[in-house]
Formats: sequence, structure tokens, C-alpha cells
Amino acid sequence: MIRRPPRSTPKPSSAASDVYKRQVRISLFFGEDTSMLPEYHDIYEPGGFATGPLDASMTANAQWLCFPGNIDRGGHPVFHEMVHTINHVVFEQLNETYFYERIYQLAERSLEAGVFKPGEQYLGPENVAGKREWIGEYWATTVEGYLMDRAGFKNSHDTRDWIQANDPDLYDLIIRYFPTEPWDHCPEVPPDWQEN
Repeated sequence: MIRRPPRSTPKPSSAASDVYKRQVRISLFFGEDTSMLPEYHDIYEPGGFATGPLDASMTANAQWLCFPGNIDRGGHPVFHEMVHTINHVVFEQLNETYFYERIYQLAERSLEAGVFKPGEQYLGPENVAGKREWIGEYWATTVEGYLMDRAGFKNSHDTRDWIQANDPDLYDLIIRYFPTEPWDHCPEVPPDWQEN
């Protein structure tokens, strides 16, 4: 799923193989929050969280996934946390300077212009989000929208065409790391479907 980024370092490395080498795992839960999982019994994240360098796994709420019999129009926590995990486990460890030299300015510009419209995010007990948190959410949420590629599934950045037209520098950064081939996310949901 992850494209090999062009690298200027002497030893090229595939992001996908780096995730694999680091034995990144996911723990799905189907319920209220991550405390359902034995290894995270004292952590209460409703959607899930990314893997850090020392975590046993990333987590995601399976109730928030779209699959036959469980239509969910909105986020995709596996994609979202995977994007954060790639940032923590691959980009930070490789010092992916190309990414870090660009993402802050892209996010700041998009937030200030009102192009990025964040949805509800659980950012901790105080639920106070500063610019630093929104920059991380900008990357994860927009890539999540790019991968799902379904109009109306996000507040902004919901399709590849929308991202390319409205946030073209971000689009170029996304396709540097993620596939450009189309993928049919959640075909059970008709385009005109509305939640009750």
C-alpha cells in the first residue's frame, strides 16, 4: 500500500519494508475505546492511536470501519492510524527530511486558509488542540481521505480530485508515498446515501 519514496540518501529504503521490518501490528477493537484491549486497559481512545517506537501495536475501532453490514460513512481509523504510524515508525527514524521540510507549511497554509476543515478529533482528556496537533491530524486525515477517495466521507480532502484541485502541493506529497492506483473503498455505500 505504501509507495517507495524517492530518496536522496545513499541507502534507499522502502517505507513499506520499514513498516514490515519493525513488525508493526494492529489491534482492532469493536466497542467504546481502546481500554477493551488487555494491553491498553488504562488508555481510553475512542478511535484508536498510532504506534510509537515502543508500542506493541497501533489500535483502531472496528465499529468505525465500513464493511458489509456495517455502513460507516466518515473516517477510516485503520488508514488514519497507519499514516500516523508511518510518520512515527518510518519517517522519524529515517529522518525523512523531504517530508518534514514541507508538511508544516502545507498544514499551516491549509488551516489558515480554511481549506482543511477538521472533523471531531479526540486529542486527549482536555480535548484542547494546538497547531502542533492539527498539523499531525492534517497529514493523517488528508491521506485517509485520499485513500478512501469517497465524496462526502470527510469534511474536506475527501477525494483525490478534490485534493489535487484545492491542495495541489499536498497532493504531490501524498503521491510521493502512497499509491495512485484507484481503490474502491466501501462500495456498499451508494453515493447519495445519507445517515439517519
